[in-house]
Amino acid sequence: MSSRASATPVPPPASAVARFRDVLRAGVVSGLTAALLCLALYGVGLLIGIDYEVATPGGFGPGAVTAVTIVVVTLAAALLGAALGALALGQRRGGTIVLVVGTVVFGVSLASPLLQPAYVSAATRLWLALMHLVTYLLVVPAVARVVSDADPPPRPR
Repeated sequence: MSSRASATPVPPPASAVARFRDVLRAGVVSGLTAALLCLALYGVGLLIGIDYEVATPGGFGPGAVTAVTIVVVTLAAALLGAALGALALGQRRGGTIVLVVGTVVFGVSLASPLLQPAYVSAATRLWLALMHLVTYLLVVPAVARVVSDADPPPRPR
C-alpha cells in the first residue's frame, strides 16, 4: 500500500454540499441573532440617553429610529445578503467572494450613520454604526462559511 494521496479526489456526498436554502437559513439565523443584539444595544442606548434622531431619507427632516426599524432593517439586510451570497454557490473560493463583497457593502453602509447632518448627535451616529458592525460581524462570516461549503473540489494537478 502506498502512502501517497489518491490522484482521484472524492467529492463530498451531495447532501453535504450547501444549497440555496442552507445559505438562506444561515442568513435567517445570523440575522435574527444580530437583530436581537442590535435591539439590546438600542435599549442600552435609550438608557444612556441616546435620542436616535436621524435625517430621514429624502430630506424630510429629522425622524426617530425605532425598535421596529432596527429589527426590520437588520433582518432585511441579512436576508438580502444571504440571497446575494447564494449567487457565489459553486464558485471557486465562493466564501472569499462573499466575505470581500460583504465587507465592501459594510463599508458603504457605514455612510448612513456616519454622514448624518450636524443636528444628529455623535453618540447616535456611533451607536448606529456599532449596530452596523454587529450585523456585519454576525451575518457576513456565517453566510460566507456556508457558501464555502459548496466550493467545487480542487482541480487535479
